[in-house]
Amino acid sequence: MTQEIDWKAIIEPVAIHLKGEPNHRRKHGSELRWGSKGSFAVYTDTAAFTDYEENVSGGVIKLVMHEKGIDETGAWQWLKDNNFVDSTLSTHSYGRNRPRRRITPTRQNATPPTNIDKGTLFYGLQLWNESEPIPRDAFHPVRKWLRNRNLLPPNASFPAQIRYHRAKGLILCIVASLQTWGKSLPHTLPKPEAIHAIAIDENGHKRMAFGERDKTTYGRSHNCLVFLIGDKDGKRVNICEGVADALAIYTHGTGPTIATITTISKINDEPFLKALAKRETHLYSDSDQAGQKAAQELTKRINRHGGTVKIHRDPAAKDPAQAAQQRKDIANVSLFR
Repeated sequence: MTQEIDWKAIIEPVAIHLKGEPNHRRKHGSELRWGSKGSFAVYTDTAAFTDYEENVSGGVIKLVMHEKGIDETGAWQWLKDNNFVDSTLSTHSYGRNRPRRRITPTRQNATPPTNIDKGTLFYGLQLWNESEPIPRDAFHPVRKWLRNRNLLPPNASFPAQIRYHRAKGLILCIVASLQTWGKSLPHTLPKPEAIHAIAIDENGHKRMAFGERDKTTYGRSHNCLVFLIGDKDGKRVNICEGVADALAIYTHGTGPTIATITTISKINDEPFLKALAKRETHLYSDSDQAGQKAAQELTKRINRHGGTVKIHRDPAAKDPAQAAQQRKDIANVSLFR
């Protein structure tokens, strides 16, 4: 008989191991919250979690998969390696003792799910087909967004992999695997595997169109799907988290820039890591503790494949996009060198 696992007992220590101490404890400690607005919740009474920003829910195994960017087998092995479950247990016990998933109400204007879903990708592609290239019009909302954030020179041509949906007020960006990007640019655009959207108003300011967020992704959320700008064959490659970060680095720095759309620590795809190991890799993570930890984790993975990495950080700014926005005279900012 397979030994049963007390998922309710281990979900709290697993979550703390993955995310650090929670910001809030509610309902006599049965509900734990992370994030400045408590958008990540763990419920110890049902051994379940919900990430309200990404609309992802599940039990302990799904929690590890979500945070580490690994599959179910890898999550099970991670629990064994970190002594949360007996190393002799069979993975089949999880299927028979899967914790009940907490049912949470759907919030109005909640962020669309970012897991593999043809419906959401189909909608993203529909938006892309309805969108328009960015014109050289100084009063265009996207040009105002660029000017507000000091991301591109006023009259610069705009990358074709970014478009604007006027009716929805969305900046749309193609997201695809590194291999797909490699087979397309500079002559053609890659076939989108996801569409990343940024909501802005007519004055180029961010707009909370997806619950408490101004961004969402339609299509697959995967650790090797990225947004790429610049010469894909350059010796140097820059890696950051967001599209605005990528534009800031591409404009004020050197070399092609990859935005992972999610935390850079979720890059664990072997072909991707091997490709990075052949380049001079520069990481631009967020300046907070979580961002620096993510940079260190990715550095170790690239180093294992023989690659070299340089980590860039501006202690005066949260990320490269904020650094560009704060400093108009940016030529001498060492962050972008």
